[in-house]
Amino acid sequence: MASKFSHPKVAERRFGVELRKVARIVGGMLRSHIEGHTVRDPRKMQEAMRSYSEALGPWAEKLTAEMIRAVSLTNKKAFEKATASLGANMRTMMEETAVGGVAKLLQHRQVELIKSLPIEAGERAQKLAQEAAMGGRRADEVAEELSRTEAVTESRATLIARTEIAKANAAITQARAEFVGATNYV
Repeated sequence: MASKFSHPKVAERRFGVELRKVARIVGGMLRSHIEGHTVRDPRKMQEAMRSYSEALGPWAEKLTAEMIRAVSLTNKKAFEKATASLGANMRTMMEETAVGGVAKLLQHRQVELIKSLPIEAGERAQKLAQEAAMGGRRADEVAEELSRTEAVTESRATLIARTEIAKANAAITQARAEFVGATNYV
């Protein structure tokens, strides 16, 4: 039997689409710094990745706020259905008190994860290029791995979208349950 507080698929899909766009931009940025199996200027590449990471901040704040609102709304509808007998004032008070602090904490953590996408992609590319330079791997093998960095970053973006939606839904459900003194919740 499915939980009344089911996973918000629409929010996950939209969040994932947006994060994969970031991954594709990161991939393009990396390609502009990679020549075969080498990174032309590792310092310049890392600076570009850090700069993009910082530029993502305001956008990531907005995106995560929208995602948390969507998850919270889905969760709220299920909660209202489950607590139809509670008074409207109590429900409103609980909604504002229980969810607000949790949402801010979630948003901060998610923004940091989004901003880490370009940084980790750049570090991966640099590590692969260093392995080739140090003679630990064949150049064509490293070049192939470097070309996969965008796909690896997209996979990580998808993973972030899935896990953060689930974490947000669980944290909001937990906050609501704890606010009313419930010791068990689904």
